[in-house]
Amino acid sequence: MELFKYLHPMWADRMVREGAIRVGTLYDFRRTEALDSERGDANEGIRISLTDGAPGIVEGKDLPWFVRQSLNVPPNVKILFAEGAVLKVHQNVPDAYVYCTCSKFDKSLMQLFGGACVRIVDSTPFFAAITQALDGWDANGIRNISGFQLSPCEYVDREQTWPNVSEYHPAFRKPPKYSHQSEVRAIWTTTATSISPKNLVVPVIRSWCERFAERAA
Repeated sequence: MELFKYLHPMWADRMVREGAIRVGTLYDFRRTEALDSERGDANEGIRISLTDGAPGIVEGKDLPWFVRQSLNVPPNVKILFAEGAVLKVHQNVPDAYVYCTCSKFDKSLMQLFGGACVRIVDSTPFFAAITQALDGWDANGIRNISGFQLSPCEYVDREQTWPNVSEYHPAFRKPPKYSHQSEVRAIWTTTATSISPKNLVVPVIRSWCERFAERAA
């Protein structure tokens, strides 16, 4: 898969010349005060589900799955819902390492995100090398990386109302207003309880990186 990474010219040069990259985190993307409206999203990694507002008495065992998971209501406990009363449940996935790219070149996004573009000509070995650089063993002998997934983002509202609630992966869902980004995300899950963005130098990725600017742009 061919992908595009937008960044400042200095960092684009370092990526191509040295293999220098910055791997962010899901929770770091929530810092809207530090990022612009195109990148900061306060609900990154959160699944938002609502009950339907119907009146009635519901036993714990009959509550929607997202309510049972979040509130741990005993099966035989009865809950009275008044008409129009809605439970809005936020389910937070654990923090994870994230590297964002785009599936197509867009000059306006390039200018907004730093002014330069690096084309990743083969994503498979590129991310395999980054995974190896991120991975390792902590002081307790536990692997740093427990899983990896590369996938396009889906641009659908995060909020879902019962019974039309699916157990989607929040890290790959973004509001429709971001659809022009055509984002493809690499997500590395980890056993660590606290993580922060990492600046890495992975020389081998230079084989799959080149500076790019569309001629017609």
